[in-house]
Amino acid sequence: GAPGAPDDEAGQRALFDRMFAGLEDHPIVHEFLDIMQRTHALPLPFRPLEGMLLKAAVTLLPQNVRTLLQLGADHDLKGWQRSLICRTGRLTDRMTIRAAPPAQACRRLDLPPGYLYRRVSS
Repeated sequence: GAPGAPDDEAGQRALFDRMFAGLEDHPIVHEFLDIMQRTHALPLPFRPLEGMLLKAAVTLLPQNVRTLLQLGADHDLKGWQRSLICRTGRLTDRMTIRAAPPAQACRRLDLPPGYLYRRVSS
């Protein structure tokens, strides 16, 4: 449903290469990261994860983009942090948040709010 989207991985890489040519490092990127480092976006019990989640987001960037933006090793996750983020993600992926779009969609279809979070048995 996305007009002009690449049909395959090679097309996606070519698109990213063309887009990379127009990217530049800008102070606003670093200002944004600083703001996010100081901002509490999660409930109190999850706040210790905030800095790690920010690093995890930076880790998702392609290496050439990280190099261009000068996001070096200080933005890398340590091994134990990566493991903790992955385990936490698996756990929270199964939590039903009644105000979240999946739960709202279930209610509109007259299904229990956690219906989409149930494991499918094979």
